[in-house]
Amino acid sequence: MRDQLLFDLTGGGPGGSSMYRLDITMTSSQLQSSVDIQQRPSGIQNYGLDATYVLIETATGKPVVRGTTFARVSYKQFPPAAALRRRPRSARRRKRAESHRRQYPVAASRRISRRDFKR
Repeated sequence: MRDQLLFDLTGGGPGGSSMYRLDITMTSSQLQSSVDIQQRPSGIQNYGLDATYVLIETATGKPVVRGTTFARVSYKQFPPAAALRRRPRSARRRKRAESHRRQYPVAASRRISRRDFKR
């Protein structure tokens, strides 16, 4: 942002002595909406960007202009397609592991891998 502003003011040439200094402070925030109308997790993310700026005269050190601005955007983050394809397989695997733990409680103390289940 600073480089673009300098280019716009000087046209890409060497800049002279600066009469002003621009101080910008930016902060960002990210919030997740908790539930939708039917009381389910919504998956909607809210991203915010806040900026505070002060234009200071270099000769006197006094602020000429000061202000704040902000931007907010909401977006929904969808799971990747591969994760959607893995969900049923993962659920079946967890179900088999749970039934295996109930049938063989002694063997359940060791970690169960895919090799334990044959299709």
